[in-house]
Amino acid sequence: MNAARTLGKAIVFAIMGAALGFFTGTALGIIVLAILDFVGKMQADLTISYRIIGLSTGTMGMVGGFLFGVIRDLRKQS
Repeated sequence: MNAARTLGKAIVFAIMGAALGFFTGTALGIIVLAILDFVGKMQADLTISYRIIGLSTGTMGMVGGFLFGVIRDLRKQS
């Protein structure tokens, strides 16, 4: 029972971390590309922000959230 609860909490933290990482990374990517577009007079492809930056930060947030959930629950039990 405890393992299922720990896994459930870890999955919830992983989903929250993935969402937070994806949307934060995408927003920051759009801002940086817009600044480069304005300052550098270049045509920036904004799909980079969600395809590369958002996906990478979302994946890192998911792994980090999962580890946070597992470690947090294991520390509370001991």
